[in-house]
Amino acid sequence: MRLIAVALVVLAASVIAQPALPLPGRSLIITESNPSSVSLLDPVNLTKTPLTTAVTAAGLVSPSGCAVSIQRDAIFADFTGVSIYRIDLLGTMSTVVAGILNNPVRIIEDYNGDIIYTGNALIYAPSSVMRLDATGTATTVAVLIGNPFGICLDPSGVFPSGDYLVTLPLQGELQRVDAAGNITTITTGLAFPTSVQLFPNGDYAVLLAATDE
Repeated sequence: MRLIAVALVVLAASVIAQPALPLPGRSLIITESNPSSVSLLDPVNLTKTPLTTAVTAAGLVSPSGCAVSIQRDAIFADFTGVSIYRIDLLGTMSTVVAGILNNPVRIIEDYNGDIIYTGNALIYAPSSVMRLDATGTATTVAVLIGNPFGICLDPSGVFPSGDYLVTLPLQGELQRVDAAGNITTITTGLAFPTSVQLFPNGDYAVLLAATDE
């Protein structure tokens, strides 16, 4: 497969996820850490509609990765608060899990409806790809050498879970992790890769933060 670096326009201190189905104004979901909030962003006029209130946002420390579930709920991680939250279509925010043993960075949902997230190392847990099932139970998919960052689902993997593509910025690597935890290095020598997505033809799109590509 070809490896392609793409330039992206990113709002400062923000993380964006494209909803699986159209939301009002074809909005994107955006998390911000200063101050902590989760909002819908209209990509045309760049106006924001808050999904969090002053009360719910007060419990957040540094929201990080976000995604949209099959049910069209917004799910997002709190990196420093070591928690994962859900906001449903009615705007109700609930805690999926709290007290995670490593810092959740980026987050996706797989075909099982499980939440998969990249976790940076803390004193209690190594850097890993983690799975969170419907009961709120977290299990380790794979332990990685170096803190992982971006993650996306590769549908070419074994159904129903698929494989996971993961970037390791400090190592400059793009890796594939299957549901059994087997790790394959796809490429090395990347300039601080922080995000990965797939084109419809199976090519990789990788954001390189060190060179703004």
